[in-house]
Amino acid sequence: MAEFEWTRPAAPAATRAVPQWLKRLTARLTDWEDWLTLVLAFGATMSVSLGLEQSGWSDEMPPITLVAVLALVASLLIARSGLSIFAAWPIAVLTGLLVVFWQTLEMVGPGDFEQRLDAIYTRFDTWFDLAVHGGVSNDSLPFNVLVLGLTWLGVFIFGWSVYRWQNAWIGLIPGGLTLFLDMALVGDNLEGSVLLYMLFGFLLVMRTNLMTRMAVWRREGTTYPSLISLSFLNFSTWALLFLIVTAWILPVGPFTTPGPVDAMVGQIEEVGVNFVRLSGPLHVKRVVPVHNFTGVLPFQGSIDLGNRQLMTVRVNDLGVSGEIRLRGAVYDEYSGGGWKAGGRTPVDLPAYIEESLKADINSGAVKGQVIQLTITVDRNSVVGSVRRVTRRFSFRLRTAARVRRTRRSFRG
Repeated sequence: MAEFEWTRPAAPAATRAVPQWLKRLTARLTDWEDWLTLVLAFGATMSVSLGLEQSGWSDEMPPITLVAVLALVASLLIARSGLSIFAAWPIAVLTGLLVVFWQTLEMVGPGDFEQRLDAIYTRFDTWFDLAVHGGVSNDSLPFNVLVLGLTWLGVFIFGWSVYRWQNAWIGLIPGGLTLFLDMALVGDNLEGSVLLYMLFGFLLVMRTNLMTRMAVWRREGTTYPSLISLSFLNFSTWALLFLIVTAWILPVGPFTTPGPVDAMVGQIEEVGVNFVRLSGPLHVKRVVPVHNFTGVLPFQGSIDLGNRQLMTVRVNDLGVSGEIRLRGAVYDEYSGGGWKAGGRTPVDLPAYIEESLKADINSGAVKGQVIQLTITVDRNSVVGSVRRVTRRFSFRLRTAARVRRTRRSFRG
């Protein structure tokens, strides 16, 4: 007799369903078509940002490339998320505000979070006060923050138009406008950046057109070669090179600038005149009418005060009469935000300076007179008892200037 043992088969393990958003994200990350579009978008973006950073139109250049790369990646993720434009764009603006605020904290200088936040408030408060009362700002931080904000907005619109609308024409407008303004106002040599931007922009336009056609072919069930993107990219590159070479060898001729272009440039320069006083010190390489000196007559270089007449001052106000006092000042650098002093070396004046100066005046070696200056300290808050101290007055002179030293005594 045979014995059989009946057993119930084990229940199969429950399979875990993969979320749809993870499937879409994995498919996008492994799709080389998206990687090809991303490489072209990075090329177009960095051809503008790197060109602006290397031009050095500011002493403290903001990190334009870093913000541009983050904005492009954010636009890719948000555009592929499937969110509507009414939900995606507020998220993009909020993300951009956080990135710009982070970079502002980095640019403002050393210190903890509270100290940097206080410095940002103080510098922006001063800037707004100058903007309202017609002053001239010599602080580049507000302008750099504005540049970073516009960079994030422009690059996000560029990425959104490529990945969501599949239309590169709209996204290429901010970058082209940036290059045009830089060459028109600042005068940078950006031929290489313009050439690369044209190259990647043209390829992106061809690429987005092909992506639109491929989507239609997939809906209609039409088959197409798997490597059609590379073939299309190859033909587009050769077509662009042919157009560039043709435009390069064509004669330029003595053609005049069209009237609408002149009018547009004039309007831009007028905006620059009103804005340059608030942009901080900018290194402008092109002569444009953005310096309104009003009651100030600047001279570049040294002035030889000889016997000949140097200048004539004519007062148009009939109410001004009598003696007119002219005040002069010497600065090392002039930029869009005003005059700036160069390097300074802290020095002390010697004790014998007064006697030496009087001797030079009496001998005729130096023309002038000695003016006594009295400094009175009303209050001096100190820790402990107040006692008589002797302190050295410290002066800051131009580097390589002649150094002398003196001592003065005061009661603290």
